[in-house]
Amino acid sequence: MPEDDRHNWANWWGILRLWDIHRGFNRNFSPTKRWPDKLDATLKILRNFEALFLYGHNETAVQKDLLQWKSEKENIESHLHLLTEKKQVFVNFIVYLESQVKLHEIQINQHFRALESLRDIKSGENRMFISTLIDKILPAEAYESCFLI
Repeated sequence: MPEDDRHNWANWWGILRLWDIHRGFNRNFSPTKRWPDKLDATLKILRNFEALFLYGHNETAVQKDLLQWKSEKENIESHLHLLTEKKQVFVNFIVYLESQVKLHEIQINQHFRALESLRDIKSGENRMFISTLIDKILPAEAYESCFLI
């Protein structure tokens, strides 16, 4: 460390110790906030430089990690976008199916009404056939409660 930097670091260290002592005497103790914000921000910067000095850093490894994390982030965002698109396709398909179900219910109800109107036919053989068809295949209790609008 150059001479001037060591002196500045020693000054900050001295201020830090004075603050700790002052805080102790004034009973200004807060477990979450040890120093004023400005001093705390400066100490964080100082600790970062201290860690770099003590443990060093490998710029190539850091850049490699950053590129890897960026690639993973883009991959996750791509998958999220794809899932969002698939969800929209499913939502559209469900809306389509619901509309088809309603359309078929309307058509079935129209057919049931047509069959029901045939129940009133007065001619003998046709009346018997239609009446049997309606009573045995399409009993009124089965379709009135489910399909009639």
